[in-house]
Amino acid sequence: MNTPPVYLVSGVIVVNVLIIESNEEAFRLAVDTIDASNDALFFVRRQTTLADGIAYLQAAEVDVLLLDLQLPDSAGLVGFEQIAALFPALPVVILSGVENTAEAARAVAKGAQDYLILAEISAALLPRTLRYAIERKRYQRSLQASEERYRALFEQANDAVFILDFNGKYLEANQRAAAMLGYTQEEITRLTLWEVSGEVVESEGVLRRLIAGEHIPLYERRLVRRDGTRIPVEINIEVVRDAHGNPLFIQSIARDITARLQTQLALRASEERYRSLVESSDAAITMISRSGIILFANTIAARIRQTIPDAVIGKAWTQVYPEHQYQAIETVFHTGRGIVFESMAVFQRLPRWYRISAQPVRNNNGETVAAIVNAVDITNQKRDEAALRESRDEMERRVIERTIELARVKENLEAIFNHSGDGIMLLDLERGVQQTNQTFNALMGIEPESAFGAKLTAFFRPEDSGCIERTLALVASRRRNCRIETRVMRAGSSAVDVEISIAPVRSTDAPVKSVVCIVRDITTRKRAEAALRESEARYRLLAENVNDIIMRIALSGEVLFVTPSAETIIGYRPEDIIGRSAYQVIHPDDRRKFMTASKAIEGSTIPAFSYRIRRADGNYIWLETTGHLIRDPATDAPLEIVAVSRDISERKASEMAFQALSQRLELATRSGGIGIWEWDVRSDILAWDEQMVALYGADSDQPSTGIERWLNTIHPEDCERAVAALYAALHGDSPFDAEFRVRRPDGTMRHLHGAAVVLRDPQGQPLRMIGVNIDITRLKEAEVRRPITGASTMRAWRKRSMPTTTAV
Repeated sequence: MNTPPVYLVSGVIVVNVLIIESNEEAFRLAVDTIDASNDALFFVRRQTTLADGIAYLQAAEVDVLLLDLQLPDSAGLVGFEQIAALFPALPVVILSGVENTAEAARAVAKGAQDYLILAEISAALLPRTLRYAIERKRYQRSLQASEERYRALFEQANDAVFILDFNGKYLEANQRAAAMLGYTQEEITRLTLWEVSGEVVESEGVLRRLIAGEHIPLYERRLVRRDGTRIPVEINIEVVRDAHGNPLFIQSIARDITARLQTQLALRASEERYRSLVESSDAAITMISRSGIILFANTIAARIRQTIPDAVIGKAWTQVYPEHQYQAIETVFHTGRGIVFESMAVFQRLPRWYRISAQPVRNNNGETVAAIVNAVDITNQKRDEAALRESRDEMERRVIERTIELARVKENLEAIFNHSGDGIMLLDLERGVQQTNQTFNALMGIEPESAFGAKLTAFFRPEDSGCIERTLALVASRRRNCRIETRVMRAGSSAVDVEISIAPVRSTDAPVKSVVCIVRDITTRKRAEAALRESEARYRLLAENVNDIIMRIALSGEVLFVTPSAETIIGYRPEDIIGRSAYQVIHPDDRRKFMTASKAIEGSTIPAFSYRIRRADGNYIWLETTGHLIRDPATDAPLEIVAVSRDISERKASEMAFQALSQRLELATRSGGIGIWEWDVRSDILAWDEQMVALYGADSDQPSTGIERWLNTIHPEDCERAVAALYAALHGDSPFDAEFRVRRPDGTMRHLHGAAVVLRDPQGQPLRMIGVNIDITRLKEAEVRRPITGASTMRAWRKRSMPTTTAV
């Protein structure tokens, strides 16, 4: 049913695709994406249900299947599992409308070739995925078949196959080897080459030469059976290496040649009997003279050359068969001994491997006059051996990787056990404590050796013994984890609260024999829980009796909690507010400011802001609110806002009254020509308002400077008197009240009257001076014009317009 893609003459790949998809839009998208491909010819068929898809697969040839997991008669991986069971060789690609990482992992683990999201497929991705799925499935099946052939070849081989290390110890042997020597396969793995070989010295020499890198041709030995008898064998031994040429182990293939030797003796006794035997043999058998002429050939030998025996007999060997084979056979005539070798020859344009045995034929004088050549086609065996070596190398690589992984896991587990912050104990339910780590010993205040063999209840307070025993029984019977809290009773110290997590050590055995106990010191947590309960009680008492309003507000604006003080301040009971939006009672003109302030988070704090809120009686009052953003400790995500609100209606009224008063004062100072100044005595910073700058004709952009700025403007005749008045005020001798002339930058002269108060610290030391300057130039000029009435006019003006000066 499932065949490889067909390759057209033009080189385009033909792929038969079945799509099981109930959604028409998804099916059209998949078809359009496949049609956009230019590197293959796809024949697409569709079924809308799992049952119809299975019926189609049973009747038609399909190279690859696109399967939707959500079908009218199947949902999830159930449909894929049915198809995988019915058609194991069929490559399946899952096509899903939604991304599900967990489901994708399970599908691939169960044999799916890929898992595609419908929205992510493209003309480049989908066709390539289908082709790769076919190739991967074919490779997986080939690898599985290769491994099965290797194991079958190894176990069912007619020859004895041994695997040895480089010290001559047997690592593995097949069934034939065990039968040949009279041992079991397991018993052979406990033997060495020297215990089996009948010629120890010769075997040691072969092993040394092999390890040195020398190729060892086939040789004969006698092996010692378990019962002491010896059997002749023909041995092929070689070093098996990995893909990088590194030696892995030694493979020895031994063939029992007892029968062959007996056959050779029988052949010498009766040539006719031998001739009849070779004619019926499956091997290619020939006889060759010393001069290289073929004297005899059986049917198999002639068939190799696609001819009959008579057409071969009488010809030189090199006219019929490869010359290199004859060169090897010639050694029989030179040495008088038989040889066995393997040879590759190309017949019918195909390479074939043969195992060739050439044995001497002697006359009555013992002279070698001919050679009997027995050629067995071992091409399939060679292919299987190559596959066997490849599979063996792969298996060895996997074993090494797994061994390394297990060693790493063991190291990690030992590190966790030895350096864990929790106490860890391995407890045998019958024999008591078997192992503890350093943390457990320190927690219990014991020496490591004193814990061995003790019961779990020995370390904790006696009144918890029954609970601990029942928990152990529950873990053992139900094979599940349990957790209990108790106290450690340490000699000479206070009790320690601990939490014990008990988990069974799972194995294939039905009853649980051992458990792992993880003991954690929870004393700090217990204290924190108690402190938390006390704190919650205190804060609840505070919340219920506080004069301010405390609210918990969700990020959506919904009120989650409010203190009873809300009823006193805004006239609403807590149950009237909880569950409602906080924005509903905000003055319409202040809602935007409220929302903006709620989002203006600095770290986790919302700065204080004020707004108007409608009371239950319909009147509006002013509230000032500060907030704190509560975050999730694990993710730092914002959860809710805790807001504290205070009634500031009276303060707001005072601020508005003060603002009106300030505006009236500013209007008065501007209309009266009065300038206001402030001097920080300690830092020597003198600040002027705009009217002061105008009085002195100074530059408004000039930064604030010290008292020298003022002194440099005073007329030299008035400077000493002004300075004396200033220092007298600082020392508390008299308030500052002085008249003086100042020279403006444009050269004009102005008469000013100054008065000030001194602000002092609790110790009476001067901090600041705040005062005024009044332009009295016109009054001074009027005095000059009216000397008699000028003085009385000046006194009247002072009494009406100058503030009273007081030292503070």
